[in-house]
This record gives sequence, structure tokens and C-alpha cells, in this order.
Amino acid sequence: MKKNLNKTNIPIIISGIFILLLFLKYSGNKGQEIIYSDFQKLIQENPGSIRQVVIEDTGGRAEVYLGNSLEISTNGRREEIDLSTEPLSIWGSNSSFREQNKRFVILPKDFTGNQDLVKQLTKAKIKTVIRESKGDLFSLIISGLPFLIFLPLLFIMFRGVQAGGGQAFNFIRNKAKLFGEKNIKITFKDVAGVNEAKKEVEEIVDFLKDSKKYKALGAKIPKGVLLIGPPGTGKTLLARAIAGEAKVPFFSISGSDFVEMFVGVGASRVRDLFQQARKNAPCIIFVDEIDAVGRQRGVSANGHDEREQTLNQLLVEMDGFESNESSIIVLAATNRADVLDSALTRPGRFDRRVTIDLPLRKERKEILKVHARGKPLLGDENALLETVAKRTPGFTGAQLESIMNEGAIIAAREDKTQIGYRELDEAIEKVYLGAKKSISSSFDDLEWTAYHEVGHALVALTDKKMPLYKVTIIPRSSALGVTWSLGKEDMSHWTKKSLLMRIKIALGGICAEEIIYGDTSAGVLEDLRGATEIARQIVAKFGMTKELGPVSYGKDQNFFGSNNDYSEKVAGEIDQQVRLILESCKKSVKTLLTKRRKEMEALVLELLQLETLNKEEVDKIITKVREEKFDFDAAKKRVARQKRKHDLRIKEEDHEEEEKEEQEEKERNKKKRTTKRSRT
Repeated sequence: MKKNLNKTNIPIIISGIFILLLFLKYSGNKGQEIIYSDFQKLIQENPGSIRQVVIEDTGGRAEVYLGNSLEISTNGRREEIDLSTEPLSIWGSNSSFREQNKRFVILPKDFTGNQDLVKQLTKAKIKTVIRESKGDLFSLIISGLPFLIFLPLLFIMFRGVQAGGGQAFNFIRNKAKLFGEKNIKITFKDVAGVNEAKKEVEEIVDFLKDSKKYKALGAKIPKGVLLIGPPGTGKTLLARAIAGEAKVPFFSISGSDFVEMFVGVGASRVRDLFQQARKNAPCIIFVDEIDAVGRQRGVSANGHDEREQTLNQLLVEMDGFESNESSIIVLAATNRADVLDSALTRPGRFDRRVTIDLPLRKERKEILKVHARGKPLLGDENALLETVAKRTPGFTGAQLESIMNEGAIIAAREDKTQIGYRELDEAIEKVYLGAKKSISSSFDDLEWTAYHEVGHALVALTDKKMPLYKVTIIPRSSALGVTWSLGKEDMSHWTKKSLLMRIKIALGGICAEEIIYGDTSAGVLEDLRGATEIARQIVAKFGMTKELGPVSYGKDQNFFGSNNDYSEKVAGEIDQQVRLILESCKKSVKTLLTKRRKEMEALVLELLQLETLNKEEVDKIITKVREEKFDFDAAKKRVARQKRKHDLRIKEEDHEEEEKEEQEEKERNKKKRTTKRSRT
């Protein structure tokens, strides 16, 4: 590296040396100037002081050798100078060249040559020598200096062009990361909860290990395998495990890495990727988020855009495998299989589609076991993970991994040596909703939130499939409170009755606010959105209404933004049926909460004190109310004390905040005064 660097700098160093010589030649202190008339006077009046004059035959320069001293006029002053060893150099008036420590004679502008000067010198009997001008080495160097400076600049420019050309070449190279056999440590043991998917891809692993037994029977392994599933379900992890089990090179690239602004770049990258794969066969090419490049063609306003050209090249490469290239397998992952081009998913390209759904309870437990390795758990590990698996319906594998990690962090923060259910329960809420927030709102706002959440909880108690798990008014992220429902088993089939129950639970908070306060707050926004979406799916997607019949309306949004495949009349009927469902559910919920108002008020009083109630505690409170054993007066007194403490704490926090702001203001003023004094 250093050797090449030195060779590269040689022209630059040479140029620097010549520039320095030029600077030394032409720079320097300005010498004393003698006008030409004084020099002529010197020839006439004191010719003995001049020993010899040497004149170039070109007439551009004369060297005058003088005596020991000479009194001359310099810039209007008379001065005696010592010229015993230095010649007096004569230059043309148009020359700007100056020699350091020399005396110069300014020749007149009409000086046409040396004949007049030679006559004067001959008449004064001064020894005169006419010297032929041959040009010295330095003059030759000076004359060639522009070329010597331009040469290294040209060299540098040439190197820049070469570097730019290399970058341009690298621009069309693929961005896939190549992982060798030794770099992939993940195997099927590290992938849990996708047993069906693993069975589907085991044949691929077996083929890569021993392809002879398949070829002997004329069997062809699928050229492409499409992994389909929601984000975080383990598609990329499964692809790495396939490469780890087969012990073959693994090319990993994202679909977005192919697409660039310039048309043709993506296609070049596809060609380059498959060219590298052929050199490393047998191998696996994994394209993550293939929908970025594999969307349906023909929906774009420009049919020849970069993405479609890239897709065309990918189709050609996958369909152009020769017999000796059958050991190259393409894996692709997407969560939008519905938007992929049909030519990409046809047999012969992506022959096999492997769906990876959200894990069920048993699968969630297996995933938790994988991520619990190396983490000390409190009590019975099997029972603990079973409880967490029941607690997390709808969670992905990535979320379950995050839960175990957050549980370990919480336990470490509290200086514990083992991870218990309390830490994992808090981790579940943190992963699902976000971190806790300090309760800085007024007590009246807390009371409003309590009524809202208890409204959800009382309706959730009537759901047999997914009953209430717990209710809390501890704020997390944007949620001021949360009501959790938890079923004994994961819901595989959602009936119209179960969907209507989800709508009723969502509307429970709104109805509770209207019953107690006669008004609603802006906090019902997410509840209304969720309830409206479910109602619209009942009407337009699942065909569960008699008025519109068993018809599924609506389709995915295309490039031009349209997603309706029905008339405006049908759209109006859908909106009407959605509104009727919501109004019917709201009326039913309001009737339920009105009948159970005492239970609601008792639950609110307890919730304001404890902040969180689980299902067992809720059932006990409701039982006491029904048996008329619940002491409302005592509960109200406890809540009143709680309110005073809360208001006092908020007041102290506000006072501390004011003091902090005052202190910061004093510090700022102090710095300003210090700065002002220092400037003064």
C-alpha cells in the first residue's frame, strides 16, 4: 500500500520542486533601481569605474562590471553602493524579473537594441564583450515548466477517471451479502413454532445435501420457494436455517436493493447476482421483501419503469436455469403475496408457497423455550412459559423474543437473579403498548379513565370465549388505560356473534362515559375506529348481513388509488348497515351498563385505589355488590384520601418543576452576566 502511494506521489513531488525553484528565481526583495540616463551619465563622467560590460547578442541583457564603489541616484536620492564583486544587470523596461541583491538599470521604452550602447562604451574605452546567447539549463526548465505542471495534473485526472469508472462498474453490481458455510450457525433447532413450514423445506435441504437420489428418479426440486406470512413470524430466520442445515453458501438481499433511479441498473444487478450464484453452486439465494420488485406489471403509468425491467430480468433468470444450474434455489419472503405478479408465482419459478401464520399457544410456548435459553427462570419453567403463551395470543415470534429480553432487563434492573412471571407480565404490556408513563393528570381525569375502562371490563365479562383478564388505569404510551381479554384457546373461526361481541366491548367505554357524565371524550377515538372496522368487515367483506347478502365487496387498492368494485348505491347501503350494527350494539351495551351501574361504581372506586384489577378481583367485588356487602362509604373515604395524596403529589411535582425552571433561569442569567463582563 505504501509503495503504491509513493509511486503515485512522485509526479506531484517533482512538480512541487519545480514550482519552488520558480518561486525562488522570480521572488525576492526588490533591488535598487538606476535610471538609464544615470547610467549613460556614468559612462560619460566616470568611465573608469566601469571595468567591463558583457552584452548578450540578443540585446536583452548586459552585465556591467564596475569598480569598488559608485555614487548613484536611486529613487531621487544620492547613495554610494559597493559593487566590487557584483555586476550591474541591464534589463528591458517591459521585464518584471528581478534578481535578489542586484542593481538594475531601467532602459527606456524606445531602446531598440545594443548598437547605440556599444558605440558609447567603445568611445569611453570601456572593455565590451559581445556574448552569443545559448540559453542555460534553467531557462529550458522554465520554458518547459507549464508542461511539467500539466503532466501530473493530467495523471491525477486520469486516475480519477479510472476510479470513477470503477465506481460506475460497482454501481451495477448486486448488493447481496454472501454468507459461507462456516458463517451460518442457525439450524432448525433455533426455529420453533413453524413445524409445518419446516417440513415443507426439509426436502430442499435434503436435495442440497444429496441430490443424486432425487435425480435418479427424475424428480426436480422446486426452483423457488415463497415464504408468506405477517412481519415477525420468522421467514428470514427460516431461510437462514435452511442454509445452515444444508451447509451451502447463502446470498441474502432485499428486493429494494435491486431498484434504482436509473433504468437498467436493477436488471444488471439481477444478472450479476445469478452469475455469482452459478460460481458458488450449490447455493441459496434469499430475496427478502420481494414484493418491492415483484409487484404486478401493467398497473404503473409507465410500463417501462425500472421496477418492471428488473422484474422481467428476474423472471428470465429463474426460468433460464440449465440442467447444471438446478442446484441454485431461490427463497423469497413477503407479507403481501396478493400483489405479486402471476408470472413470478407460476410453477417453474416459485413452485412452492410456504405460509407462516401467527403462532398458536403451543407454538408460542416452543418459541419462548428457544428464547429462554441462558435465562434463569423462577419456579417451574414449563408452567411459567405456558402461562406467558396463554397471555400472548396474536403475538409474533419477534414479539415473543422481545418479551423474554425485556423480562431479563426488568429483572436485572431490580437486582434480581431470576426472571419471574411479574417481570414477564410487565414485559408483555411494554412490548404490546409501550413503556409506562407517570400519572401526571388530575384525579378527575383518572376517574374518567376508570369509568371508561370499567365499561369495557363489564362488557368483557359477558364474553365466554374471550373473557376479561385484567383492567388497569396505568397509562402506557398513548393509552390512558387498558382492558385485557384472554381466551382459553386461540380463536381460529370468528363468527358473527363473536365479532359483534368485540364491537360491544369496544363501545363499552363510550357508553360508560355517557351514563356517568352525559358526554364523551376524545379518548374514544381508537375504540370507534376498531368497532367501525369490524362492522364494515361484517357487512362488506364477510357477507354476514341479509340486506346485502353473501357478497364480498371491495378489493385491494391499485396504483391509481381505486379500491371499489361496487356502485355508489351499494356503498350507501354498506354505510347504512354499518351504522345500524354500531347503533344496535351501543344500545345493547348501554342497557347492560345501566342495569349494572352499582357494580360499575364499585369497580371504579377499587380501581382508583389499586390502579389494576385482575378478573378474580373483579369477580369478588361484583359478588359483594350483588350480596350488598360492598361498603361504598368506606370505599369513597379511601378514594378521597387517595385523591388528596394524588393532588398533593401533583402539587409538589409542579412546585419542584417551578423551582427547577427558576434555578435554570438563574444559571442562564449568571452565564449572560459573566459573558458580558468578559467582553467588557
